[in-house]
Amino acid sequence: MKCTAFRLVVALVASMILTWQVDPQSWTAVAEGWHPWYEVHVDPEDPRNILICGSKWEFSRNALSGFVYRSADQGNTWRQVLEDKNSDWVSEQSCAFGPHHTAYFLSEASSVRGGEPNHHMGVSRLFISTNGGETWTDTLRMGWADWSTSTVNPITGGLVTFYHYSGDSGGPENYGSTIGVLTFGPDGKRAGGPFLNEEMRERNYRGVYPFAAVPLNDGTAGALYYGRRQALGRAAFDLGLIRFSKSASQKSNFVRITESEPNGACFSALGDSDLTHDPKTDTLAVAFLGMADNKCAVILAESTDRGDSWTKNVLMTSEFIGDGFLRPSLAYGSKGELGMLWLTRTGAWRFVTFQNGHIVGKPVELWKERGASHPSPDSMWTVISNYPPIELNMDKSESDIDITVRSQAGRIWRSKGLVALGEQFYAVGLGVWEQGQKLYATLVEGNSRGEYILPKVNEDAGEKDVTKQVRLVFGGTQWFDPTTGVLAIDLRLVNRGETPIWTPIQVVADEIGSQNGDVTVLNSNNGKEGPGAVWDLSGSVTGDQIPAKASMFNAFRLLFRVHGSSPSLRTDRLLNVKARVRARVRPQEPVSERGP
Repeated sequence: MKCTAFRLVVALVASMILTWQVDPQSWTAVAEGWHPWYEVHVDPEDPRNILICGSKWEFSRNALSGFVYRSADQGNTWRQVLEDKNSDWVSEQSCAFGPHHTAYFLSEASSVRGGEPNHHMGVSRLFISTNGGETWTDTLRMGWADWSTSTVNPITGGLVTFYHYSGDSGGPENYGSTIGVLTFGPDGKRAGGPFLNEEMRERNYRGVYPFAAVPLNDGTAGALYYGRRQALGRAAFDLGLIRFSKSASQKSNFVRITESEPNGACFSALGDSDLTHDPKTDTLAVAFLGMADNKCAVILAESTDRGDSWTKNVLMTSEFIGDGFLRPSLAYGSKGELGMLWLTRTGAWRFVTFQNGHIVGKPVELWKERGASHPSPDSMWTVISNYPPIELNMDKSESDIDITVRSQAGRIWRSKGLVALGEQFYAVGLGVWEQGQKLYATLVEGNSRGEYILPKVNEDAGEKDVTKQVRLVFGGTQWFDPTTGVLAIDLRLVNRGETPIWTPIQVVADEIGSQNGDVTVLNSNNGKEGPGAVWDLSGSVTGDQIPAKASMFNAFRLLFRVHGSSPSLRTDRLLNVKARVRARVRPQEPVSERGP
């Protein structure tokens, strides 16, 4: 008789845990706990209103939730005004301010199994506030929008969101990753897109991630991105700008700013970079780590033609960044000065200003640090993996369970921690101390309403059988309970055609059968349990369409019960379904509506 083994692995991963002695007179504790993802925004029409949004960890629940903190007194005091606990893993958030004190918060809730998130089953929620972030309303739900970053077009008042679109990377179609763009009306009740950049796929990215979205003066929305690809058998990285034009053309284009390959002297995956925009001069500025005169340096790239061309110069050399340049944040001040906040490898936040591309004074260390002898207890993350038995391997036990406990103290996945408040800057950073972690903030001295196009359903557009244009692929998960006969299959839909297909998109079952007995459909949208059952995929589509040569990022589930005296996986055909797909084949007709 085989014995049952139980394997416990505890990995306390804390490469360098440091604590800070914070001056209580200069710093404000915004909130306690590990905040691995955060960004700060100021109301353009009332600088007293400041929002910080992102993800925070609750170690007692072993869960990640979304948050929005608000200050109504220019950062002196803070309180939580929104919390998203729609799953045990809520992440990838972005937020933005629009005109008339309107604020937006896009938050993604993933499906969690064993402590690990499964984004393909996730749900994105858009929250909107019309009073500067005081109160919020859940206006829209859709599929997962990976690594989102958002901005508001100052001309139309509409929200524009960029996100990572993996497509069928590595699959039979071998589509590379690209960036998708979603558009939302000022009221946040309707989504358009995704609009994908097909040229970016030709770079054959295996992951391309947008961040630091900004509005440009001509109504264009832009975002910084970094992408991973293979070059001559080695990993290479691109840093660039992707722009989305006005709603009428619904197109994006991208410009590469720089590229790098790993090397011992100055390794940079270009993810430690940031973008900002000066609306007074319509200037874009990007800071990133690169090589200058065979030394590591912080490079400033600037563009005065909305990102078409870039000039580069060295901002700081190794004497200022010898101990690391991580998670930088940029912001333009009221007099055109450029402020920059960054984190060192020793855990200290530093700040400096530049004028006309030249450093003003020396970097200021915003707090001092001292070493800690143990990991922070509020960042413990437990992941439990259950491996099925391998019958052919007699050395394996019937049960093999891994329990991993990770410490994530001080880890920051993404941050945007600097905004301008008149002639001053407001800095936000994560700090680690003896009893745990906190999100801190401090003031730092620094030397139109338009026409918006809302989609409207065209009742005459109709639907069409698009079965020959699409294909279904496995969605990553399936399971069968032989006791109850319940069978679940997760699928995704790929649009192989040259034209998009629009929601509603439905799978219709023409025949359903099993060699084991009768089959009942358990989750059809029209209530039918046999042939004629319809599954509506619209809720799994990110946006209102599946673009040409694209696939759904989120999976949808087919749920059945196979009836029989003894359901068994040894049955040759436990389930057989013949189905077709129908969808809207023409876009929804737009109707003009002015923003608030």
